[in-house]
Amino acid sequence: MRRRTPTCGFISDFIIMRLSLASQHLLVLLSVLSLTNPSSTTTTDPSVNTTTTTAQPWTAPAVFYPFGLAAGDTEHVETGGESYYSVGLSTPFKFFGRTYNQIYVNYNGLLTFNVPSTSGPYSPTRGAEDFIAALWNDFDDDYSGVFSYQQYTNGSVLTRATQDINQYFSQVNINAAWVFVVTWRYALQPDPAILFQVVLISGSGQSYFLMNYGDCAVLYGQLEAGYDTINSTSYFVIPDSTNGNYQNLKNTTNVNVPGRWAFNAWAAPAIFYLFGSAAGDTEYSLTSDEGYVPVSFSIPYTFFDNTYNSLYVHFNGLLTFNQPEPASGPNYNPTRGAEDFIAALWSDLDDYYSCFFSYQQYTNGSVLTRATHDINQYFPQMNFTASWVFVVTWKYGPQQNPAILLQVVLVSGGDLSFFLMNYGDCATISEQMEAGYDTINSIYHFVIPDSTNGNYQNLKNTTNVNVPGRWAFIAGNESVTTTPTTTFPSVDTTTAQPWTAPAVFYPFGLAAGDTEHVETGGESYYSVGLSTPFKFFGRTYNQIYVNYNGLLTFNVPSTSGPYSPTRGAEDFIAALWNDFDDYYYGVFSYQQYTNGSVLTRATQDINQYFSQVNINAAWVFVVTWRYALQPDPAILFQVVLISGSGQSYFLMNYGDCAVLYGQLEAGYDTINSTSYFVIPDSTNGNYQNLKNTSNVNVPGRWAFNAWAAPAIFYLFGSAAGDTEYSLTSDEGYVPVSFSIPYTFFGNTYNSLYVHFNGLLTFNQPQPASGPNYNPTRGAEDFIAALWSDLDDYYSCFFSYQQYTNGSVLTRATHDINQYFPQMNFTASWVFVVTWKYGPQQNPAILFQVVLISGGNLSFFLMNYGDFAVIYEQTEAGYDTINSIYHFVIPDSNNSNYQNLKNTTNVNVPGRWAFIAGNESVTTTPTTTFPSVNTTTTTAQPWTAPAVFYPFGLAAGDTEHVETGGESYYSVGLLTPFKFFGRTYNQIYVNYNGLLTFNVPSTSGPYSPTRGAEDFIAALWNDFDDYFNGVFSYQQYTNGSVLTRATQDINQYFSQVNINAAWVFVVTWRYALQPNPAILFQVVLISGSGQSYFLMNYGDCAVLYGQLEAGYDTINSISHFVIPDSTNGNYQNLKNTTNVNVPGRWAFNAWAAPAIFYLFGSAAGDTEYSLTSDEGYVPVSFSIPYTFFGHTYNILYVHFNGLLTFNQPQPASGPNYNPTRGAEDFIAALWSDLDDYYSCFFSYQQYTNGSVLTRATQDINQYFPQMNFTASWVFVVTWKYGPQQNPAILLQVVLISGGNLSFFLMNYGDLAVIYEQTEAGYDTINSIYHFVIPDSNNSNYQNLKNTTNVNVPGRWAFIAGNGSVTTTTTTTVSTTTTAQPWTAPAIFYPFGSAARDAERLISGDEAYESVALSTPYTFFGRTYNSLYVHYNGLITFNQPQPASGPYYYVTRGAEDFIAPLWSDLDDMGWMGKYWYQQYTSGSVLTRATQDINWYFPQMNFTASWVFVVTWDFVATSDVNSFIHHSAQAITFQGVLISGGNLSFFLIHYGDCAIIYDQVEAGYDTINSIHHFVIPGSNVGYSLPNLKNTSNVNVPGRWAFMGGSENVVGLQMRLQSFSDLTKKEDIETVLQQIKQELVNRELSSSVEMKLRKIKKTQP
Repeated sequence: MRRRTPTCGFISDFIIMRLSLASQHLLVLLSVLSLTNPSSTTTTDPSVNTTTTTAQPWTAPAVFYPFGLAAGDTEHVETGGESYYSVGLSTPFKFFGRTYNQIYVNYNGLLTFNVPSTSGPYSPTRGAEDFIAALWNDFDDDYSGVFSYQQYTNGSVLTRATQDINQYFSQVNINAAWVFVVTWRYALQPDPAILFQVVLISGSGQSYFLMNYGDCAVLYGQLEAGYDTINSTSYFVIPDSTNGNYQNLKNTTNVNVPGRWAFNAWAAPAIFYLFGSAAGDTEYSLTSDEGYVPVSFSIPYTFFDNTYNSLYVHFNGLLTFNQPEPASGPNYNPTRGAEDFIAALWSDLDDYYSCFFSYQQYTNGSVLTRATHDINQYFPQMNFTASWVFVVTWKYGPQQNPAILLQVVLVSGGDLSFFLMNYGDCATISEQMEAGYDTINSIYHFVIPDSTNGNYQNLKNTTNVNVPGRWAFIAGNESVTTTPTTTFPSVDTTTAQPWTAPAVFYPFGLAAGDTEHVETGGESYYSVGLSTPFKFFGRTYNQIYVNYNGLLTFNVPSTSGPYSPTRGAEDFIAALWNDFDDYYYGVFSYQQYTNGSVLTRATQDINQYFSQVNINAAWVFVVTWRYALQPDPAILFQVVLISGSGQSYFLMNYGDCAVLYGQLEAGYDTINSTSYFVIPDSTNGNYQNLKNTSNVNVPGRWAFNAWAAPAIFYLFGSAAGDTEYSLTSDEGYVPVSFSIPYTFFGNTYNSLYVHFNGLLTFNQPQPASGPNYNPTRGAEDFIAALWSDLDDYYSCFFSYQQYTNGSVLTRATHDINQYFPQMNFTASWVFVVTWKYGPQQNPAILFQVVLISGGNLSFFLMNYGDFAVIYEQTEAGYDTINSIYHFVIPDSNNSNYQNLKNTTNVNVPGRWAFIAGNESVTTTPTTTFPSVNTTTTTAQPWTAPAVFYPFGLAAGDTEHVETGGESYYSVGLLTPFKFFGRTYNQIYVNYNGLLTFNVPSTSGPYSPTRGAEDFIAALWNDFDDYFNGVFSYQQYTNGSVLTRATQDINQYFSQVNINAAWVFVVTWRYALQPNPAILFQVVLISGSGQSYFLMNYGDCAVLYGQLEAGYDTINSISHFVIPDSTNGNYQNLKNTTNVNVPGRWAFNAWAAPAIFYLFGSAAGDTEYSLTSDEGYVPVSFSIPYTFFGHTYNILYVHFNGLLTFNQPQPASGPNYNPTRGAEDFIAALWSDLDDYYSCFFSYQQYTNGSVLTRATQDINQYFPQMNFTASWVFVVTWKYGPQQNPAILLQVVLISGGNLSFFLMNYGDLAVIYEQTEAGYDTINSIYHFVIPDSNNSNYQNLKNTTNVNVPGRWAFIAGNGSVTTTTTTTVSTTTTAQPWTAPAIFYPFGSAARDAERLISGDEAYESVALSTPYTFFGRTYNSLYVHYNGLITFNQPQPASGPYYYVTRGAEDFIAPLWSDLDDMGWMGKYWYQQYTSGSVLTRATQDINWYFPQMNFTASWVFVVTWDFVATSDVNSFIHHSAQAITFQGVLISGGNLSFFLIHYGDCAIIYDQVEAGYDTINSIHHFVIPGSNVGYSLPNLKNTSNVNVPGRWAFMGGSENVVGLQMRLQSFSDLTKKEDIETVLQQIKQELVNRELSSSVEMKLRKIKKTQP
């Protein structure tokens, strides 16, 4: 169409938009507006009117450093998604205390150092990582563009950077040595509409960065400019970057240069306490040589027995207590004993650097909290609380970037004193130096290693508390007595105290509940079965031998004493190995723990001593030896084994040790001494000093990691001399040249590529992150040790080494001859490569490949260790060019990959061995995929196999052709379909051969049994990447298809009698040429309350990529993978079957709901079918069961759904009041069921195993205060009707442990019952009784949806314990130690403690009118009163008589806030509500903070707050109400006003399911403003309300409630219409409004024209 010239141009000035503040958070900017003449049929392509007649070349603003291809930059065009590039830095860059060697340049305007970025900012101050947000926005959703970067180490750019930094930071003298410039440009047309840049600069030990801004077009979504650091120690957000004024960034600055922001990237290391002017310190700069400042203490400080009221802070890095020290540095032996001092870093620093120090004392606040935490972390036995802290910090060199930084922190509290020494950077020092401490007479002294030699610059990496740069010391306490012989003072024992073990010891002895054994002579020992297997240096043990001679062994008991400290004959831990029984009598005791405080302590200890570890101890075994008890043990030591989170550790604790005779040893050893250690002093006669030795800075304690690679692994890592690599780029690899060529299945190679993703390739590197298509690809030769995108989830290290001689060749020769005995092989070359993922010390994933060659033979081994969870597709095996040879290790490409360490093809768990070819191998041109014989001379019309139901257009199907991508169609089902316990009304037919019920599918299978959703995989593969095709479907509710389905199901399932009422047939066809090369079908069938499905298979051409056929369910409770579908034989599916019909598989889709415990023959139950009317079976208990105060050894299981304890119950059903009081019983569902249905019940008792684990978890979930462990479980299940698809299903689970008893009642489907029914329980005299609602009326079929524990279909009850107090008024028992319930932290104060007005909810639809002390504006209307309704509603105009929201909320009749509107007062629960108004105090402060956090541009101050809180508990007992010991519903509304602004918050705590209509949100008159909180109008979703939010605070929703906001908008428009005419301008205004609404502005916006000016004819 020809472009038309606009007839005129107009400037509109201040188009006024009236916006409600509820919509103010939406920032809408209009960049291009296309206007059309409403009376014309033609359209135009208007552009911005420019007044210049000659276009000038675009240039970037002067603040920008050179960029782009012209500057020599590396440039990247946006390729979609959240693209980024990792850049290795040629010079390390320091960013606020951390040093980085690489950076991620993200397309979304962000620089990150740790990991690439996600799409857009979460929050400007997140604290999760270090980043620089140049302009962080999800650009790739709206603009195309490029980013470019370059590093400079010389030239004019460095000169410019030097000048800029010295100009902006006046006290700095920097010479830039390195500059990194990165520039983003978007919407290049031809000039960038968006332009910004970051410049990193380093030199002279300093780091800075600049941020430069040019033009910025309209942006959409959240944005941010600034920087943040880990834990947000340092952060900054540029004003205007987050408030809608981002287009003004080019005019903003912090250095008086528009468009430029400059920042110093220096920060003290995180270990430093806050210091300097920012901390309020007293500061000094050097005024005289060897100067000092005396400081008086506010609280006396004790330093190794001497108490001081002051100290002297010296400019030369020294603290003295007695007197100032005139010496400039430590010119003679530091251990002089002349005075008490602390040398932070004592040297003549003031002669070489400008010096500043600052100090401050603290007696309260966060510094004391931090000091308390630090001291208790490093000295955990102290239970210390700091009451005084003194912090002194020295800085030498430039103030802003000190060349030398050090700090001392004195800490005291009670009678204890400590001090910390913190070290940062340390520049060159030209004099003698020293760090440490000394005391008078040098009774106590210490010199920090490296502080007195040339390694002082490494101080920032040294520590004695596992925190680099920090040293921590105890400075004594009142009970310390000093001796000249030890640095660990002993306790003054002038007054005898009862003996206690040293604090390092875990509890032991009879008092701790240990099993204890007295020495009986000879070399006695005891074998202990471990309740949890323990991994000890690569071997796993289920038992241990505790030997009297101070030794723990795993394989066999011990002989009398040590032969040699490193014997290599067995695995052992020598706590203190000696022939004790020849000299001392004594005892040893032991205990295993799987819960409680001992596990908590072990968790803390291990995480303290091993900094990179994150362990949760799940099992602890403590064994303690005591000898010569007189009355206190003369010899005491202990070993603590700890395991959890897949890791194993052990501690060795030492107390006193009397004289020993004979050889002794402490440490550990392993088979072949692969790992071993002997504790110093244990073998050299100094064993009595063991209580003062340590490897973790805790005297008397040694801690060890018990991890080692499995024995099948060849030696690897630094200990083996390997070449090591850590991950530096995504999908990275390293090329390795061979010293000797290696032949791999006929091809000889001189090198290979080792990939971080677990792959070895020979031809070329492999760019794919994981095995995204069929492993038998035939494109190249590779070995997949474990090929997956591991480097996206774990830190990765691999190491390798080649060997041509030595013990490794000997081992390889032995291994190959063992596995291939006819070869008579000798290895001449070995290549070992090992991958480790996760923590270095305890890798979460470990595997290895060993290439071996010799003569003309080649082999390879694959070794597997532990495997953590992997989140991507996996594969292990090998493939060759053309896939002539290929193999996939079973379990490696499904969810069983974690079992690889137990698999093998050579009878060695974890090892696979393969021959890689030799001269005698002959190849043939045949292939594993034979082609179809096409010799027939007369073509016949194609027909589908007979197993297929009718399909295609000829059958009347709906048909869809593949359109690219992962296409699917959602189909609403005419009849609901039950699939393994869940009922669905729709299904997703996916082009990739999959049927899903919850969500559409992604491209291909992750794992055949994933458990994430319900699905049927007809043949799941990424077909759309290789084949065109169609799928078609049809539903049937009558006709011959239903007849056929009925016959098929009744044939395949003999005990079934089904009449099919609905059939759904879906068929996939691919590669139609003219007959489908791939054909398969699924048929869903339902009727007679039953569900089945068939899977039919025809021909299947070659497929690529992972595939799978079968089905899976949520949590994989039911799942099946068709054999041959995942192992390469998928082309044979048309010949396979499970019903004797080739090509057909048939499945019953019934399953018990997930809440049911496993039952029936599959669980090993004892089963009974009905043999007599009102029959029963007596069952004796293996462990007595207590039921509400009565203990039973037997019960009677009745066919009519009843359990009785006293005697059988002859009554067929509950024909009179269930609360009869004649006996104890549990009525699962008591009715005369056996008169109408065939009946089966089964039962089983458990005293160990997974059922007890599940029961323990369930009870602790429902009764969290109990800390319960199940020791006995009895499960009984009733099925009525067909066995395979029971019409009625119910279960009772009795659970006991300790003195506690519980029972669960689980409900599935319930068909029609023709007699009286009842579910619940009763006791003798009905002291305790309960009838489940709906169980004794016509709603019993709804039992599967009811619950008292927020799990539909389940009811849970406590059946009593010793502390239960009974009443005749409630079924809820309370314990004497119960604690009052507390509301979630988001709730504002309420209740009697807050002095609220309190109301007991007692009247139907009641309410209370409340006069407001301050008027409240709600969306434009101001009110002086409101109505608080019992049913969770607040109204303003009038009370609301409706009990609940029975019609749509957006009614427009009135203004209201519905925190949770439902018929709550009719539920029969005890309920209260409270309210209070505030006009001063902390509540207003809190409200002010909250509103300013959620609405940061408001600068709001609250002047009035109204808090109303509702609380309902399913009980009639006051104690149960107070403790929330039953189901509860708790929520709160908070109204807030100040100035002309109004807001309101809604808070949610626990919310049980509500079966009435319910709703939460707000509405206004005429519904101009309204909102319904998602999920609040579905009763079953209410328990999740406490996890929802619109302000990122779970359980909280925040809204703005009023005031009008006027926004001005000036535009330049080109139009064919005369905009001076009212009708034309109204049209334009409506178009602008529509564009704004399309940009997510509220439709309530009003637009008014203020002025218009015509600019040209």
